[in-house]
Amino acid sequence: MIYLLEKFFFDKKFFELRRQVFHISYSLFLIFFTYYFKKEIIILLLGVLITGLILLFFVNHGKKIPIISFLLDVFERKNTLLGKGAFYYTLGAFLAILFFPKKIAILSLFILGVCDSMATIYGTYLGRIKIYEDKTLEGTLVFFASSFLILIGKYSFSFSIICSAILSLCEMITFIDDNLVLPLIAGFLMSL
Repeated sequence: MIYLLEKFFFDKKFFELRRQVFHISYSLFLIFFTYYFKKEIIILLLGVLITGLILLFFVNHGKKIPIISFLLDVFERKNTLLGKGAFYYTLGAFLAILFFPKKIAILSLFILGVCDSMATIYGTYLGRIKIYEDKTLEGTLVFFASSFLILIGKYSFSFSIICSAILSLCEMITFIDDNLVLPLIAGFLMSL
C-alpha cells in the first residue's frame, strides 16, 4: 500500500493524474459547501483562500514554506507561477458562486471539476490526435460527453448539445486559464 501511495505521489508519470484527482476532490469539496452552506459563507471562505494564494505569489520567491512547498511540488506544473492553477481555479469557483444561483453554480463547478479533469486525464494518457497545442481530440470528446451528461439532467437535449460544444471549444482554445473561464461561461450559458 505504501509503495502504491509513494508511486502515485512522487512518480513523474502520475503527475497529471494526481493533479486531476486533486482538482476533482477540490471541486467536490466546493460543491458540498456550496450546497449546504449560505452563499456568504462560501464567498468569505474562498475570498480568504484567494487572498492566501495572492500572498503566496509574493512570499514564495525561492523560499520553502513547509506544507505549502510540498503541495506545490506534488501538484503544481513546472515552469508556471507557483499556485497559478489553484488561484485561477479558486477565482473561477468564487465568481461562479458569486454571480449565479446556487444550482447553476453547482453545475458549473461540476463541469470545471469533473469534465475538465476527465478531459485532461484521458487526453494526457490515451490521447493520440493533437488538434490544438497540447489538446487532443480524445480529451475534447471526453469533455464534450461528460459535460453533456451533466447538463442533460437539467436541460433539453439540444441545449445540452450546444452548451457542451461551446464549453468544449472554450476548454480547448482558452486565452486565459480555463479554470477561470469555464465556470463563468458554463454559468452564463445555463442562465440564458
